[in-house]
Amino acid sequence: MIIHYQLFITKYQSIEYKFLKQDYIFLNNCMPKEFKNFNIKSLIYKATTDGFGSRDFHRKVKGINNILIIITSENGNRFGGFTPLAFTGNGGHMEDDSLMTFIFSLDKRTKFKLKCREIQDEEDYAIFDNIDYHVVFGGIYETRYVDSFTGDIQLSSYCNKNVESHSKLLNCFENKSLNLKYNTENSKSYLAGSYNFKVKEIEIYQICKHLVYLI
Repeated sequence: MIIHYQLFITKYQSIEYKFLKQDYIFLNNCMPKEFKNFNIKSLIYKATTDGFGSRDFHRKVKGINNILIIITSENGNRFGGFTPLAFTGNGGHMEDDSLMTFIFSLDKRTKFKLKCREIQDEEDYAIFDNIDYHVVFGGIYETRYVDSFTGDIQLSSYCNKNVESHSKLLNCFENKSLNLKYNTENSKSYLAGSYNFKVKEIEIYQICKHLVYLI
């Protein structure tokens, strides 16, 4: 089911983007104070139009910061994240010293904030930026279980055609009010409805600090 946002319009340079009012209110509450009452500057990527390949994604978003990503899984679950960082396609983990990056479940109205570890040699990465990967929030090499890379949200290239995408919460993001444990079925299926999943749609917006208009 393609998401059609209605009842809410943000306006920027005479361009209109429609959201469900309750979705906007939730996302606005999640935003750091620097982006409260945010507005949408542009829709920079839509997978069903621009392509589901990792290079399609990087071609459209390269160098653009302050991005809001909304993902719809084949199960119909809606989730995503926000980061002030810009994907460059140059490869590597990227930290967010501002700690503004977060991920969320749009359906369950829950936010997961970036961890801030007290142990000096442990790092929590906001995004993983590589031309061969699609959207990745978080991301560590899991030597605790298997020596493999895994993200809190990790989309594969052509994620509409394969089930290589996955979500493994509590790697780099947390919500201490939820009774979720790392590497359990509940935490692995919380966002997308299952650990591995196909993706039906991805929409990526650049947002800006701007007043909104509710209708």
